[in-house]
Amino acid sequence: MSQRSFSFTLKDALITLLLIGAVIIIALKASMTGKLVMPHKEMTVTIAIEGQLPSFHKSIHPGDKIFQKGTMGVTPPFGEVIDVKAVPAKKYLPDATTGSYKLQHFKGEEDVYLTIKATGFVSLDGSPIIDNTFFYPNLYLPARTDGAIFASRVISVE
Repeated sequence: MSQRSFSFTLKDALITLLLIGAVIIIALKASMTGKLVMPHKEMTVTIAIEGQLPSFHKSIHPGDKIFQKGTMGVTPPFGEVIDVKAVPAKKYLPDATTGSYKLQHFKGEEDVYLTIKATGFVSLDGSPIIDNTFFYPNLYLPARTDGAIFASRVISVE
């Protein structure tokens, strides 16, 4: 049996340096994962629930928790109602004298405006994200509280 002495060549040194570099890079990336969190921000969302029967607004109160419809209590609420405002509904109704349609108050229904306090964050492109959903004006938002289930649309997010 012949004994060959161990020799450390330039090729071995380069491979060792590459392995050490890879370990350092992986360790740095792993240590950064906990730090890559977007800062949370309090946001105010205004939504409109249109065309409801009169007195619908009495089923929603300031302080009610609001959920996206379909969560069935599995997830926490995305916000809390801080203001409820009901106004007579506005609809395009025919004008009997001219025959054209005009935007007028319709006394048989009400539009309910909810102001909601929610916690979310702003994405890198500036879009607000609340409850893992991009919120933007005119977003269709089926939602529920403990006292009401409704379809609404987002008016503003501040």
